Amino acid sequence: MAKSPKSTQELLDAFNAITSEISRTVLPLSPSHLHKTPGPDSWSVRQLLDHLVRSVQPVVKVMGTPRRVLLRTFGAPQVVSRDFDVIQAVYRSELAGGAVAAGPFLPDAAVPDDDLLRQWETVCEEFIEELSEWTEADLDAYQVPHPLIGMLTMREMVMFSVYHCRHHFAEIIMILHS
Repeated sequence: MAKSPKSTQELLDAFNAITSEISRTVLPLSPSHLHKTPGPDSWSVRQLLDHLVRSVQPVVKVMGTPRRVLLRTFGAPQVVSRDFDVIQAVYRSELAGGAVAAGPFLPDAAVPDDDLLRQWETVCEEFIEELSEWTEADLDAYQVPHPLIGMLTMREMVMFSVYHCRHHFAEIIMILHS
């Protein structure tokens, strides 16, 4: 079982580890493997990667937003950051209740495969760069909305991003081994 990261460095390491693993697995795939699905109503490896790009990009953007704007827009958290395992459980509970990706988080077949693979590499680098600029105190002092699970401290949003990548990587592996 993967470690439950909490500190900025642990979160950086965890994000880098899972996204590197995804890259090592997905980037060398042939088009037929990239477009492989486990069934007609399931996402392909490519669609899962596209969804991850579309999910990580807004986190990168919000991490790069001036702190004063975040505070003015979303207010200060009134709760202490929860642990990784709690964030994971809250997300799993939403999924079990029928929550699904929608709107801007849905894959777009119009994006060429090569462009998508470059976008993945770029968004991962940007995420690490932005997270590196956050102090331990700042990760707990700002909050942002998550479309399924509500307001999260920035630490919780980063934890979610790590878990979300792990969650979909497990699906990618399942598809590739089916």
